[in-house]
Amino acid sequence: MQSNKPLVLLLLSLLCVSSRGTTAQQASSPAPERDPQAVAFLQQSIAAMGAQFPSDSLATGSIVIVAGTARDEGTIRIQTRGLDQTVEEITAAAKSVKLVYSRGAAVEIEGGKTRKLSLERALTARSSMFPLPMLLAASNNRLWGLKYIGLEELDGCSCHHIEIWESFADRPALQAAANLSKRGIWLDSTSGLVRRVFYTIHERRGAGPVLPVEITFSDYRDIRGFAYPFKIETSLNGTPAQTITIQSVLFNAGLVEDDFAVAVKEGK
Repeated sequence: MQSNKPLVLLLLSLLCVSSRGTTAQQASSPAPERDPQAVAFLQQSIAAMGAQFPSDSLATGSIVIVAGTARDEGTIRIQTRGLDQTVEEITAAAKSVKLVYSRGAAVEIEGGKTRKLSLERALTARSSMFPLPMLLAASNNRLWGLKYIGLEELDGCSCHHIEIWESFADRPALQAAANLSKRGIWLDSTSGLVRRVFYTIHERRGAGPVLPVEITFSDYRDIRGFAYPFKIETSLNGTPAQTITIQSVLFNAGLVEDDFAVAVKEGK
């Protein structure tokens, strides 16, 4: 019987070449769409929100939480650091919870217990309460996609509707989740200020639970050259859920890495 060894070697060689080609193709995924109109309006909004970028921000205020017929009141603390670290901490009579996001990872702390969030959930754990860091992240990083949707009427205000998302073009293993990171942003066509942010929370990919979130901003005030919204309203699944009234804002407060820790301690 004639040996098939040369044929086997040829097949193995072809497989190796094919594998290398696929890997190279994945590693060099094309950059995402960055619509020139979206880029221009985003940059105008950034200029309106603040001429310079603060190293961090710390805002505190009151919050009213509505869930069906139940109503709760308490305080909220909103922190940002750089372009990719945020904290939302709510302390209320019925429930206290802290959501920490740092460089793509996130944890939720409730009742003294820390829960690491899934990748899908972490994609939307980045706080939108102070929109400027998110706008800068999308504007400065060419791996973020930007799309102009159009001019729309929003509560009597003419707004530019744009869409942003993280493409993960440099990380092929995460590209399937890029669609889950999409956020709609409505920018006031006159002032450039952010009026609304919309996104959906996914606990996991596929047919898992999806929760639409809408945040509206008003009562912007100038704080040391930065525009900060002093009234923030949130709706979940189309139903009003939170009303936040900001009382104080501090920029360049000296927040440190430990303020945004996302590690889950053993036994927690």
